[in-house]
Amino acid sequence: LHQERKKYEEGVQEKIEYHDGKVEEVLSDGRRILTFRDGTKKEISADKRMTTISFSNGDVKKIMPDQRVIYYYADAQTIHTAYTDGLEVLQFPNNQIEKHYPDGTQEIVFPDHTVKCLYSDGLKETFFFQDGTAEKVEK
Repeated sequence: LHQERKKYEEGVQEKIEYHDGKVEEVLSDGRRILTFRDGTKKEISADKRMTTISFSNGDVKKIMPDQRVIYYYADAQTIHTAYTDGLEVLQFPNNQIEKHYPDGTQEIVFPDHTVKCLYSDGLKETFFFQDGTAEKVEK
């Protein structure tokens, strides 16, 4: 860890300290790291296409070159990915995956690979089981 810190410090080309307590470091590889007073760090890639924000509570937000936003909730150990087309995907630590579509439809894949589809009208649900059977439920 000491060697990593030393290498990082050697890579700092410029360090700017602002009056509000924010510190900006420009690294030799072109990355910029802004450290805020509350411990939040914002790293901007050299090509300015990717941004990573590390919050003091352990959460991490990444804005990818394709504009996807990936947010990691540290306490819940959950990953939330938001796509530009409106699709949102949540990945839980128990391997449950939820997809929330722009039209309001939801698809939940449970750890046992059972799939539950909730339709936007709220009146229908479909379950797809691992053995290939399906069950439709109308409310």
